[in-house]
Amino acid sequence: MPTADFVHLRLHSAYSLLEGALKIPEIVERCREERMPAAAITDTNNLFGALEFSLAAAAAGVQPILGCQITLAKGEEGPEKDARDNALVLLVQN
Repeated sequence: MPTADFVHLRLHSAYSLLEGALKIPEIVERCREERMPAAAITDTNNLFGALEFSLAAAAAGVQPILGCQITLAKGEEGPEKDARDNALVLLVQN
C-alpha cells in the first residue's frame, strides 16, 4: 500500500463508550479508502477492541497500532475540569 500523508494515532472505536461510534470494520475500511498504511486505536481505559482491530487491519493490509487512552486522577478537581485534561495516550512499541 502506498504511503499516506496522515496516519491516525489517536482514534476511538465503538469500544470507547460515549467517545467513538465507528465499529472496527468501518475503521479498517476507511483506512483502506484513505490509503493509510497504518492506524492506531486508542480507546479510553480499555483494550477491548485490540484483537479484533489487529486481525481486521492486518487482513486488509493496514498496519495495526494498539494503544489506550488512560484517564489519570490529579488531586482535587472542580466541576469545570474536563476528563480529557487528565488523559494520557499510550501506544504499544513492541
